[in-house]
Amino acid sequence: GHPTGIRSIALSSDDALACTVSKNMAKVWNVVNRSCIRSLTLTSSSSGSKKSAAVSYYGLCAAFLPGNTHFIVGTREGHILIIDIAS
Repeated sequence: GHPTGIRSIALSSDDALACTVSKNMAKVWNVVNRSCIRSLTLTSSSSGSKKSAAVSYYGLCAAFLPGNTHFIVGTREGHILIIDIAS
């Protein structure tokens, strides 16, 4: 499960996968097996002067893109993250 409350659930167009989003995590689920396929922390590295620090995002909503190989997450910070399920 998620460490915090789930903010959004999205279902793939073929109903085979589901994506859930919580505060700073996204998970991809196999609907038939009810098992988690991927757990992804919603972070990115920001390029600073000489150091790069991880930036954490607060996920609010999600949707699968056509083809069901990518999904997007909308964040409270105003970003849209495009996530490749296979990576």
